[in-house]
Amino acid sequence: MRYVAAMVLVAVLGTMSAACSRAAELKEGQDYSVIESSPGGPIDTSAKIAVTEFFSYQCPHCFAFSKPLRDWSSKLSADVQFERESVSIGHESWIPIARTYYALRASGKLDALDEKIFSAIHEQGVRLDDVAYIMGWLNKNNVSPAEFDTTYRSQRVRDDFARGEKLSIEYKIPSIPVMVIDGKYLVNIKSNVDFGQQLVVVDKLIARVRQARSTQK
Repeated sequence: MRYVAAMVLVAVLGTMSAACSRAAELKEGQDYSVIESSPGGPIDTSAKIAVTEFFSYQCPHCFAFSKPLRDWSSKLSADVQFERESVSIGHESWIPIARTYYALRASGKLDALDEKIFSAIHEQGVRLDDVAYIMGWLNKNNVSPAEFDTTYRSQRVRDDFARGEKLSIEYKIPSIPVMVIDGKYLVNIKSNVDFGQQLVVVDKLIARVRQARSTQK
């Protein structure tokens, strides 16, 4: 029994060592950047590791990244919470579709329409930069314009949108899509680098956060 226990301990330590080694391979300023505005204080080791994508439906780069990201996020460990923030990054014409994201999320219709919105804009050339156009398109996709309008104008949606915009400013997000890991690290997803390789970087940063939390327990 002691031999088995010892072997298990060796295997666990080996896995942790390998994870630390892989995380150490990353180069700050090249693979990722540290978020200077990240709040200090003790680490909440009971909370899940938050990974957030900042994106816009209007962004063609975000559209190209959406499927690899969807596949990746479906395989995340139980200790990781994946989230998304739809932002305008200074483009006024991107605000209506950003608020639409939060309205659909609030009404429970986002999962059914998420991919369709990307496709409508980037594959079908549908104009969705105005609330009237958006409501017309949603009506064709079985969403009541009246119900959507009520949710779109709700305080909850206004607050959700404002929160995303505030975070994008605090994190000094230069462009989108961007992945933020636990409010500490930022990975600016590049269009000329394989998406899979960049998601490996995100995985390594998740491992780094996980290891840092384990030392706090």
